[in-house]
Amino acid sequence: MIDTIPRKLALLPILAVAATGAHSPPAATIPGFEPLATNSSGAALCTRDRVWCVATQGEKGPLVITANGKEVGRQVPDAEDSDLQLSPLPALLRLSDGSAIVAVQVREPISYSGGGGEIATLRLLHIRRDGAPRTVLTVPWNTDLMIRACFSEKDAKARAGACHDQYQFDGQLAVVKPAKSGPPTLTYTASAQYFPRGISRNADSLTLPPLKKSDLIWVNDRACSYRRTLSFDPASGVYKPDTPLPDCDQYTSQ
Repeated sequence: MIDTIPRKLALLPILAVAATGAHSPPAATIPGFEPLATNSSGAALCTRDRVWCVATQGEKGPLVITANGKEVGRQVPDAEDSDLQLSPLPALLRLSDGSAIVAVQVREPISYSGGGGEIATLRLLHIRRDGAPRTVLTVPWNTDLMIRACFSEKDAKARAGACHDQYQFDGQLAVVKPAKSGPPTLTYTASAQYFPRGISRNADSLTLPPLKKSDLIWVNDRACSYRRTLSFDPASGVYKPDTPLPDCDQYTSQ
């Protein structure tokens, strides 16, 4: 079952974008986490007392975490994909044992013929002062894709002028139950939508039934809009959801 969300649409010329959703990017801060602000040089995000700082060295360089001015952690983009970019969220969580959890976006720019966008995942890194950072959570975070769907005037007519398929996904994270020791319990909320109605990345848009003007709406994808409780599992050292996340590859893969 799907929920439709009417949008104010403006039909544009052939091969141009048919519509743009009111896409709200995920919150920069995470409720329950300590906000970070740029330091005096603007080179790093730091806690108010300047004990913890996070900085990215260059657009595709490593992400470096320091505590009291000393490097305590470093995260580099995956070696097999040079297009990945790391960027810290201005959010950090201090734990009772003196360690901390840092939130990092892993962004992947996507390029298609006549379209493109970006897919981002969120990683939570557990930073200890005496060991390498450990990834304790990886979840889909933000997707904004536009895929060309018209290659001729005939295609544009069959698509009612909507010559791009669009897919959007937003994730939100929050602390819901602080822990006496170790990482707290979290909630993860995802919302997904696509435009126009009737499309699927699992099918060639030109083989699907012709679109009507009534199809030129944003559709809330209920299967990929969900909420999970995330609890830290000491045995594995990572967060686990109370129920497995659904397969939403159309928003999370190229």
